[in-house]
Formats: sequence, structure tokens, C-alpha cells
Amino acid sequence: MATLAELVTLFSDSGLRNRITAAAIVKAQTVLVDANAPAARKAWAETCLGNTAGTVELLFKYVLAASRAASLAAITGATDEVVQTAVNNAIDAVYPAEAV
Repeated sequence: MATLAELVTLFSDSGLRNRITAAAIVKAQTVLVDANAPAARKAWAETCLGNTAGTVELLFKYVLAASRAASLAAITGATDEVVQTAVNNAIDAVYPAEAV
């Protein structure tokens, strides 16, 4: 389990931040090409692509908090698939499709 102090050190982990950024961009692109995506979710995707830094800051903090049960090594060594899933879950929690 990552300690709070360890989680704070991850705020400056540019590699992890970059991976979360890429995962958010991938999710936004996926939403935009989904003909069945709700309009609110498409609006979120456009906002994400237009203001990626602002969106990622919130997602980065959410993902770290949601990953607190994992060790620091597990968080920093997570596969791309695990990072993408964590970001997708964060987006669903923070930006619900019906309330965006």
C-alpha cells in the first residue's frame, strides 16, 4: 500500500503523468469516433483535447488516490493497459456521461 507521502512524490513523476495524459487523449478520441456516445461525453472529449493539461491534472490526482491500495512500485510499473483502465474509470467517475 502506497503511503500518502509516496503518493505525493508521484505528483512530480513526469513519466506517469505523460502516460495518464496519453490515456486521456486516447479515451477522448475513442469517444469522438463512437457514434453512440452521448452528446455530453462528446463535449467532454472535445474539452479534453482542447485543454488537456487541465483535464489531466484532475485525472492524475484521481488515479493516484484510486491506486492507493497498490504499492509505489506497482503504481509506477503499471502496464499501459492498467493505466488506460485507471484513466477510463476516473473519467467515468469524474465526468459522468449524463452530467458532463
